[in-house]
Amino acid sequence: MMRNVFLFILFLICKTGDCQYLDFSILGKTIHYSDTLKNAIKFKNIDEALLHPENVIFLDLFVEASGKNYDEFIVHQSSFKNLRKLVIINSLEKTHWPVVPDFSNFKFLEFLQVFCLSEINTSQFENLTNLKFLELHSCGIRTFPASILKLKKLECLNLSLNFLSKLPSEMNNLVSLRELELTNNCFEGFPFSITQIKNLECLIISNTDSKSDFTDKKMFCKNTINEFPDFLGDCKNLKIVFLCKLDKKIKQRMVNAYKGTKFY
Repeated sequence: MMRNVFLFILFLICKTGDCQYLDFSILGKTIHYSDTLKNAIKFKNIDEALLHPENVIFLDLFVEASGKNYDEFIVHQSSFKNLRKLVIINSLEKTHWPVVPDFSNFKFLEFLQVFCLSEINTSQFENLTNLKFLELHSCGIRTFPASILKLKKLECLNLSLNFLSKLPSEMNNLVSLRELELTNNCFEGFPFSITQIKNLECLIISNTDSKSDFTDKKMFCKNTINEFPDFLGDCKNLKIVFLCKLDKKIKQRMVNAYKGTKFY
């Protein structure tokens, strides 16, 4: 529930037009980013960033109501060839843009966070081999992008507020993944293939009931957790699980069975 409160606060902040970058990752502070990224200056003004785009390491783009700063970024995106951290936050009702970023331009990216952009070409992610953090929040994703399975360095993956109902069996390819968030998707029970993620420490598969412009004012999909998954015991490194609206009896059985895991 605490996780859902955090998400709702973000919605409120963004609706006021004063949206700030927020990292909801539980394990995010333990990721070892490169020194280049750690020491990077954050650019929020696209005009300032375009003065010397080749020197921009961290771009935090909050899409203006007019969309002008986003359009400027799209036109000049190939100039940002040294980006290591990119945040695109779109709090507008419009989630369908004529052009979305060509992420293959940003081969050095270590951190990518996108809020509410549909029509993303997810096949481009396979070129982002340096990614350690990836969040595609409310981007209309219905099938788990196969390209993500090629990201060997990925540690935190957030696919909240999409329409996923299953995970691929090849999740074991994500050898570095420690945190997976699937808040408000369409899972009916725990996806079995999470057992393939050998280093998984944190699983978030919660729900929120809020309506928001983030999904064109449509109610979010909801995960349905109504069974006791014995296979969860195969996730030997799992320490934290965030749930929402789980039957009390089932929850208690999980608490009793998995003494080393904290359930929220």
